[in-house]
Amino acid sequence: MAQKRIIIIGGGFGGVKCARTLRDRLRPADAEIILFNRENHLVFSPLLADAVGSSLNLMDVIVPLRQLLPGVVCRTEEVRQIDLVRNEVEFEGFDSQPRRLGYDHLVIACGNISNLNVVPGMADHAFPLKTVGDAAVLRTHVLEQLEKAEVCDDPARQRWFLSFIVVGGGYSGVESAGEINDLLRGSLRFFPHIRKEDVTVTLIHSREQLLPEISPQLREFARAKMVKAGIAIKLNARVLLATGEGVGLPDGFVSGGTIVCTIGSTTAPILARLEAPKEKGRVLTEPDLRLKGCSNAWAIGDCAAIINAHDGLPSPPTGQFAERQGRQCAENIARTLRGEATRPFTFKVLGQLCSIGGHCAVAELFGFKLSGFLAWFTWRGVYLFKLPSWARRIQVGFD
Repeated sequence: MAQKRIIIIGGGFGGVKCARTLRDRLRPADAEIILFNRENHLVFSPLLADAVGSSLNLMDVIVPLRQLLPGVVCRTEEVRQIDLVRNEVEFEGFDSQPRRLGYDHLVIACGNISNLNVVPGMADHAFPLKTVGDAAVLRTHVLEQLEKAEVCDDPARQRWFLSFIVVGGGYSGVESAGEINDLLRGSLRFFPHIRKEDVTVTLIHSREQLLPEISPQLREFARAKMVKAGIAIKLNARVLLATGEGVGLPDGFVSGGTIVCTIGSTTAPILARLEAPKEKGRVLTEPDLRLKGCSNAWAIGDCAAIINAHDGLPSPPTGQFAERQGRQCAENIARTLRGEATRPFTFKVLGQLCSIGGHCAVAELFGFKLSGFLAWFTWRGVYLFKLPSWARRIQVGFD
């Protein structure tokens, strides 16, 4: 078999899993595997909130792609255009000039991008939490707010410096609120002029309950634990606007010196320019993960609308689904190269895990419900074993 070229666009959970599986299934002489990703590392996005709260080192939540993907060509140029007719991608070269590269098979795994413009003023006044750079900036800002409050001689302004608002009650919002609260309250012993009652963390969610993906029992456990830790929770509250002084709700205004926004995403520009069938900005796929109407282009992860053959429902945009789609896609490409029939994507959810701060978490795994420290320990362990080597696991484990 002549060597084929397989291009993967995106270095998230799905793209990385696809590349690793392809390298395991195909010999180097059979296929050249190229992965394009603007950053040279994989971000363990569920751990970004822990990096904000300093319970994990920033370097513990990223893994260099070249270390993670031996035998895969990793490139950081930005892919600008996909030509499905000519089987080529256009990317920006090192000299900022456009280059083109042909492929035999293409995997689109570019995900979505943050779009804080879903709420007026949010893009100007809120901190996103999507990349390790976002986590570093936010952690620095939280500590700067403590420093300003320590020397502020105006009590009202001091309380404003110490008021933090987190918008969104999904996984990212809950984890961010818990970690910021832990960082603030754990740091107070170093700031003698700040009273603990002046520190406020407010979590705002537009639905009736936090964490709609998990059972009502665990939702209530998470809510109660967070309230006990000092986090104010506002449910059924939709943020209408954001300003430099706080956020506006239908029934009033919440003042705060820091706004963290964990809602809002939009289609990646490369997908917006792609001429392919889409639904709400996500490309449509066949059951085996090929793009609708294409024989050699595939799509996985958040950027694709994929029906799970296990239950006939759309796949949610979570890491565990992206990883399984990446593996299934790679295996189907390998089957195609061998002239075998492909198989539809099917996956039974293993469980859900979410940290809520204070070394507590909630989890549903294989039908079992866990909460508290045991759930937190399990949650950390799951991501620990996703790291690429035992040396790295031991290092991060000790951290």
